[in-house]
Amino acid sequence: MGHSEQSEALWTVRECARYLNMSVSWVYQQVEAGSLPHAKLGSRLRFHPARVRDFAASLVGGASAKIIPLRGR
Repeated sequence: MGHSEQSEALWTVRECARYLNMSVSWVYQQVEAGSLPHAKLGSRLRFHPARVRDFAASLVGGASAKIIPLRGR
């Protein structure tokens, strides 16, 4: 783990979902599937921001999921 990763605060499920522009339930599904890197602190899930960014980057280039831009309102 690099120094910059250590100095960043861990994200909650809600913060992770907000960054990925996905629902909280989608985040839980990805955790259950073993796709989304996370840490379990007691009964709570936490996410390293750098690892979530890497995960998002892998989705853009991978075939496992598609990121679909939101339409303007």
